[in-house]
Amino acid sequence: MMATAGVARGDLVFVVGVRSHGALIAKLVLFAAPATAKPAPTVTPTVTSTAPAASASPTHF
Repeated sequence: MMATAGVARGDLVFVVGVRSHGALIAKLVLFAAPATAKPAPTVTPTVTSTAPAASASPTHF
């Protein structure tokens, strides 16, 4: 885990605390910086379909 000097724009911050005599006291502070690495592009598979061949015998239901 890497220490940071502060919270930057875009960071996710979650703070839980209490108010005591007009002052806010943080009890739990969690923050996470977004990932700096860009995900690799994904390739979407293409599916080619062929028309079904006609059968010589009729189909009965």
